[in-house]
Amino acid sequence: MKARYRIHLSKKERETLLDWIKTGKRKAQHIQYCHILLNSDESEGRKPPRMTDVADRYQSTARTVERVKKAFCDEGMSLFEAKERKTRSDKR
Repeated sequence: MKARYRIHLSKKERETLLDWIKTGKRKAQHIQYCHILLNSDESEGRKPPRMTDVADRYQSTARTVERVKKAFCDEGMSLFEAKERKTRSDKR
């Protein structure tokens, strides 16, 4: 699967993600996202591993890795903020 979304983390973003992993006071899903983003980072000329390798390492799928990377490219660090839940009445 060809990488469509390229992740370039700033030093501050990288430190924040590492801190969230170390403290462990985030949702398990968010910690997994942190691992995926850190492993997919291309800053400083680093070549990231293939999506399937990242997926295997974190017990995920290549599609999940792609979704996380897309969400980060679209939303940035706000990816980790609480989202308003949709209910059936909101769909009308």
